[in-house]
Amino acid sequence: MINSATMQSPISPARSLAQSPVSSPQARIFDTAVAILLLIWLMGGIPWKGKLLLSDAVAFRSFALMVVFAGGVWLRESWREQSRVLRILKKAGEALQSSTVRWISVGTLMLISAGLNLLQTLALQISMLNSGIYHQALWNASNGHGLASSLIAGGSFLSGHFSPSLFVLVPLFWITQGAAWTLPVVQSLLLLGGAAAWIFLAERLPGATPRFRSHLAAVTFVFILGFNSLWLNQRVGFHETAIGFASLSWALALAFAEAPSVHESSLNWIRKSLIAFLLVVSAGSTLTLLLQITPLFFLFALALRQKKQPLSAAWSMGLGTTLLLVFFWKKAGMALIPGTAVSAGSILQGIQHLFLPWIAMPLLWLGWGLQKGTRTRQRFLLALLLSLLPSLGVCLLASGADENANAPLFLAFWPVFAVLSLLALSECEARGISFGRFRIPHSVGWVWAFLSVLSMSQDPWNQMRSDLKEGVEKTQVRKNFLALPADARVVADEGTGTWLASRQFLSRWPDLSALPGECPDWIVTKPNELRLISQQGGETAYRLSRCQLQGVLQGTTAWAPVWTSAGWTAYQLRKQN
Repeated sequence: MINSATMQSPISPARSLAQSPVSSPQARIFDTAVAILLLIWLMGGIPWKGKLLLSDAVAFRSFALMVVFAGGVWLRESWREQSRVLRILKKAGEALQSSTVRWISVGTLMLISAGLNLLQTLALQISMLNSGIYHQALWNASNGHGLASSLIAGGSFLSGHFSPSLFVLVPLFWITQGAAWTLPVVQSLLLLGGAAAWIFLAERLPGATPRFRSHLAAVTFVFILGFNSLWLNQRVGFHETAIGFASLSWALALAFAEAPSVHESSLNWIRKSLIAFLLVVSAGSTLTLLLQITPLFFLFALALRQKKQPLSAAWSMGLGTTLLLVFFWKKAGMALIPGTAVSAGSILQGIQHLFLPWIAMPLLWLGWGLQKGTRTRQRFLLALLLSLLPSLGVCLLASGADENANAPLFLAFWPVFAVLSLLALSECEARGISFGRFRIPHSVGWVWAFLSVLSMSQDPWNQMRSDLKEGVEKTQVRKNFLALPADARVVADEGTGTWLASRQFLSRWPDLSALPGECPDWIVTKPNELRLISQQGGETAYRLSRCQLQGVLQGTTAWAPVWTSAGWTAYQLRKQN
């Protein structure tokens, strides 16, 4: 007879998971503080008597991140185990180490990003400068007119921007028939799709264990999630460097990833051909010599890596990037001269937005140098210098009055630095570099990702809410834009973005010189802009005086619009007989 006292009913795994540890007062206070900060961020502030208090939502998101980071580092282990926030983050980090979960997350992020850019387009939050210019050039090319743009002096896009790689987007414009959302959505897919190449490389780092690869791939995803440059460039609008960013990212990822086995020689040929094609595309997608020269250094670095010299390969990439700064020497030198327009504050801002996300590289070389004896100090200093110079050099370039570390031009540097950091993390893992109980790749990797999220100044969540509201309000305006004849010559305000760019003759208000005969068929602008121009006189008023409204004239300076909607007006004109 079985003793009933010895019969213990087993606890199911589901039940044991559900029985989370009872939270201590300290853990509950920690969770509550994080929840309040996140709620203020998600709400965009606190509504109070018709006003919005604490409206700096990004600051509260940053506060929440700093509280989480501090809790994860300094809270007692028992309190960390009792915190719901930290347990959720731990589970999320573990889930991201699954390749399936990770790539589903990447795809979801790309869709969200594309949706954000679509809403931005509907809300008329995209400028004609850049996006409208590229849109008109691609629309002209898809209609057999070449890369022409009346928004550029001379009318030829290639005369001011040598970007033949834009032709790869022409078939897409032919398919969408030049829809206003085409470029914003394509830009989003290029930026997030290009960054996904870094995850691809992390999963295939040569010489790394499968466990470390999955760990680093998860870290890289979190880094991309908060990488400010990707989100800011989407907000600014399309630029040709997005094509170079995506193509160079994938070219380098394929070049430095673990090659297929010898038995898969056909895959090797396909891989090498694809790398060559992507390098050619990247070289034809920039305003500078940056992408034309950088691949040469990376090919040299690849040759070194294949000879089992990964550190030398990484150094050569750092050196190659540093040498490219010679092309900007005048500007970089001006940044070092006291009393110029470049201030200490602008340099610090550049360091915050550029150097911190890539701080893993110098720290890893530092760790490697400290592991060695005094006999390798000189070699260590060289490695540290080559690691620091690219980031600091680009930071100086980005500290000028006209530049920003996250400007489109600097997209070309990110594939270089991303590969540098990933290779360094992998190399330090292989060498077992650590500071006491802290293993460099694991600790610095998460710090790298955390700094990226913390330094993110964009707020896609609240931007999406705002754009959705404005998009609904501007529904009629967009319909009016699309109702304008496709063959009409239009002068339009910057804010029309890409909505009026699917035409051969378009000019930015108040410039009329780009139009044949300097007399538009339509003027689309903000209310009273035409009245102010007429009252102030000047070149634009003189040229407009040679045109007259097809509708009713109200005196000599006030012209009746054909339609007015949500802060926009449209006037129809014709040449005076």
